[in-house]
This record gives sequence, C-alpha cells and structure tokens, in this order.
Amino acid sequence: MICLADTHIALWAIGDPSRLPNKAKKLIQDSSAQWFFSYVSAWEVAVKHAKRPNQFMFSSEDFCRACRHMGMKEMPLQLEHIYRTEQLPFENVHGDPFDRMLLAQAKFEDLLLVTHDKNFAAYDDPHVLMV
Repeated sequence: MICLADTHIALWAIGDPSRLPNKAKKLIQDSSAQWFFSYVSAWEVAVKHAKRPNQFMFSSEDFCRACRHMGMKEMPLQLEHIYRTEQLPFENVHGDPFDRMLLAQAKFEDLLLVTHDKNFAAYDDPHVLMV
C-alpha cells in the first residue's frame, strides 16, 4: 500500500502519536506500506506556524526533517497535480485549498490519502482512506 499522509496525520505521527487513530497506527507500523508527505503539507505547516508559532509546534523545516526521519518520502508538487484540482468537485465539499491539492496529488499519483478529516468523505473518492 502506498500512502500519502494528510497534514494532521503526519503531524500526529511525528509529534503526538497517541492522537493517531488505531487504523493509522497499524498502517504506519506495516512494513509493507510506503509513506509520503507532501510539499503541500509543508506549506500548510509553514502558514499555520507563521500565524500561531506558540500554538503550532513545528516549523515547516522541522516538519519535513521529522517526516524524513520517520521514513516518509517527499511528494513534490507538480503542475499535473495543480491541473488535477480543476477536476475535483466544488459542490457539497469543503474548499480548503491544501486538502484539495493533497487529494489531487493522491489521485494523480494513484496513492491513498490517509486522513481523519471527515470533510474528505464528501468527495466519495477511492483515493481517500478515512482512519
């Protein structure tokens, strides 16, 4: 299984594993699973850390370093990922640009986006794995 960690899944995995749902913990511990973190998540972390440095424990650089240390591979942002966002629905789904880009990456790269964000259920997409 090849997984793309949603930002909060990656943050919990590297900073507070006790918050991970059991299904996510099992996937992370599965040696046959391959994990990626997205540059999009690094960007999201950078924005949130800059806005609330006292509340957001990781800088984007620390986030990337910790993800790599955990064995996650980098998923760079490509133009094809951006183009794929145009094919995602807007009706009845949330419009978070970070989430939309993560889903577009998962779809284009044929990965499972592992998330605990119930907003992704509205996409009803086989590339989303709710944990």
